[in-house]
Amino acid sequence: MALESGVARGNLGKHFKVARKGHIVSLAKPRPDQVIIVCEGWAFEYLPLTKGRQQILAFLSAGDMLFPGDILGQQGESSARALTDVQFGIFSMAAIKDRIVREPQLAMVISELLGERLREANQLLTAVAQKSAEERVAWFLLHFTSRLRKWSADESERYLFPFLQQHIADTVGLTAVHVSRTMATFRARGWLRLDTGFLEILNRRELEQICQFTSSR
Repeated sequence: MALESGVARGNLGKHFKVARKGHIVSLAKPRPDQVIIVCEGWAFEYLPLTKGRQQILAFLSAGDMLFPGDILGQQGESSARALTDVQFGIFSMAAIKDRIVREPQLAMVISELLGERLREANQLLTAVAQKSAEERVAWFLLHFTSRLRKWSADESERYLFPFLQQHIADTVGLTAVHVSRTMATFRARGWLRLDTGFLEILNRRELEQICQFTSSR
């Protein structure tokens, strides 16, 4: 059960907002009495750095919570930006906590979400700290596509790909030029095809062997 669908039933004080592509979803910390969940589109959570730089922490799609630590009262310093046009729901924190008391299954959904975000954060830290450029880019591609494969019945390896090379660079700690060269190497080896807005994985096994990544599906 996706988090958004799990909390959508009942009166939880939900209302919707839209953030256009490239716009800030939430620059300041959200109010402590609110929970924000992506309903449509893609966004990313990031830490702004000096000189216009940023460290992307996570990419978020439908059902994902922005700033998940807030539900535990652990507000961080990150912001969020719309990668595509995004619709998100704003829920009452008090109503969700009351719902958890009445429906423990919702607590399990939130627990699983927080656990998955922690696992992804650990993988990203390992990639940035220990892996080569090829390993980092391969990890990013497999991480992204494995998320989509988990929720899709479609067995094809062709995916909508809303990321710029700068987004990949800001995630795995490389320059956009380095990412471009690495992607060109993967294309030349016949491992992937990248058209405008689409990514096709042609040889998942080779990418997995490079970064020692095991698909969750």
